[in-house]
Amino acid sequence: LIPTVAPALGEHGLELLQRHFEEHGGPDASQALRQIAEARGDVDAYLGLFDTQQLSRPGIAADVAMHLLQAGRAEQALAILDGAAAAAASWPSTDWTDARIAVLEALGRREEAQQQRWDLFCRSLSIPHMRAYLQRLADFEDVEAEERALQIAEQHPQPLLALAFLVGWPALPRAARFVIRQWGQWDGEAYELYAPSAERLSAAHPLAATILLRAMVVFA
Repeated sequence: LIPTVAPALGEHGLELLQRHFEEHGGPDASQALRQIAEARGDVDAYLGLFDTQQLSRPGIAADVAMHLLQAGRAEQALAILDGAAAAAASWPSTDWTDARIAVLEALGRREEAQQQRWDLFCRSLSIPHMRAYLQRLADFEDVEAEERALQIAEQHPQPLLALAFLVGWPALPRAARFVIRQWGQWDGEAYELYAPSAERLSAAHPLAATILLRAMVVFA
C-alpha cells in the first residue's frame, strides 16, 4: 500500500507516516519503515533499519547494497556485501552474487566481476550468467570459454542441472549424448524438465527423447 499511495502522500505525508510507525510500532512496522525510506529516497534511513546480524545475511546484504549502488555509493555497497561473504560462501545466494557483480562493474573491477560470473556458473550452470560472461570476452576467447563451459556442464554432479543447461543453451547433440550416457539414472519425477527436453530432442535425437519419455512413463 505504501508504495502505491506515496506519490499522493508527498514528502510531508510520508514523514508523518514514518513518525507514526516509529512511535506506535506494530507487527509490520519494520517493513513499513523500509517502504517509507525507499519512497523518500533516504538510503541512510533504509540502511539504519538493519542491524549487523541482519546485514550478515546474503539476501539482506544484497538488497541494501543495491540501494547504496543506486545512490552512487558503490564502495559502501561492496563493504556491506563483504560483510555477508562468509554466509554466502556456505549458503550460496544468487542475489548476493548478482549484487556483487553489479557493484564490481560500477567500481571498474571487471576481472573480478567476470570471476564471480564464472564461479556462479560452475556452481549453478546459469545460462544468463554464462551469456553475460561470454559477451565480455575479447574476440575468439569466447569460443574457447564456451567449450570449457560445456565440458563443465557435462561433468556437473547434478545431472538435472546439466540437462537443463545443455538443452537450454542449446547444445542438443551434447544433450542427447549426455542423456544416453546416463540412461539408467533419469528419475521421471522431473517431468517439468523432461517433457520440454524430450520435445526439443525428438526431431534430431529420438533415442535421447525416448529415454526421457520412458522415464516419465515408468514413474507414472
